[in-house]
Amino acid sequence: MKQDWVCVEGAESVDSDFIEALLQRREEKRRAKDFATADALYMELKDLGIVVNDSNKTWRVWSEVDGVRPMKLD
Repeated sequence: MKQDWVCVEGAESVDSDFIEALLQRREEKRRAKDFATADALYMELKDLGIVVNDSNKTWRVWSEVDGVRPMKLD
């Protein structure tokens, strides 16, 4: 069964359909072992201020207040 991505905070401040489409594309690329494209999509999400949690398939909009920042791939 396919589990959809869930926004845990901030969906009202972004185009959540667009974010979820990027997350789905990234997931497809990871499954296909196209890690270069998956990493590029991750960086695009990060640049948009999106924090991704792959382990429980959640995402949130980064906030200065809570100090949660997107992880780095460097």
